[in-house]
Amino acid sequence: MSPVEPIRVPSIHIPSPLGTPVTIQPGVFPAHADIWMSLPTPVEGVPPGLEYLTMVDEIMIHRISGVLDLFTGFQTKNKYAVSNANGVQMYYVFEESKNWQRLVCGPYRSFTMHFVDGFGALNILFFKEVLRIRRPFACCACFGLCACLPGCGPLCTIECPPGHTIGTVEQRMALCSSSFIVRDHEDDVILRIDGQLCCLNCGCQEKEFPIETLEGERIGCIKRKSGKVGEDAKPMETFRLTFPINFDARLKAILIGAAFLIGLLELEATCTKRN
Repeated sequence: MSPVEPIRVPSIHIPSPLGTPVTIQPGVFPAHADIWMSLPTPVEGVPPGLEYLTMVDEIMIHRISGVLDLFTGFQTKNKYAVSNANGVQMYYVFEESKNWQRLVCGPYRSFTMHFVDGFGALNILFFKEVLRIRRPFACCACFGLCACLPGCGPLCTIECPPGHTIGTVEQRMALCSSSFIVRDHEDDVILRIDGQLCCLNCGCQEKEFPIETLEGERIGCIKRKSGKVGEDAKPMETFRLTFPINFDARLKAILIGAAFLIGLLELEATCTKRN
């Protein structure tokens, strides 16, 4: 397989699937984020847009805090850059959620995460939504206190293409530890993700969630890296996701959904504690 050459992306206006224009401006991402992976060759049996995932065994998810987050503590809609281990961006992700839920429910709000990829030819760039993560509002979530009950914990659905469910991730709580159940499109449990013996709201800086098969074999992990300050002086939170490179691209996409669910619960619970 020939190496994938990155392409440099300028500031560009893209249509949102919600009908609202979205403009990517310089400085929204970390410094490396204007370097995109070029569009891979289509792979038989792999949904369009997931070809990137067939070539990687590590994903970095970067969240940049906005001005309101930084100076007021008010939670705005999140934006993310998803890149490979070398910092070459594969997806831009933006959140759709309600203001009152972000204010009142915090990390337990409902949301939709839209993934768009960038591919170019002859300096012409097009964007399309290739992956979507949904989490409905669940009033019984009780801020995670009853997540030990089936159906009451935070649950997200992963869709690829948007509108077609390929899997789900559900949180389970047990005392001061948390675990997540990963299911495929047939609702069969295929993987487990276990957290450290540490409450979500205690503000731990470094946490690791091993990804295990049903037999207990560890095949990857989701790890939060301590926040740092990027070149634009905004604090950057990063989650690192690893998995076997030979995993099906759809399963990798489901694990990305798990990383986003864990990231939202972990990061925003910690930020709430700090505030």
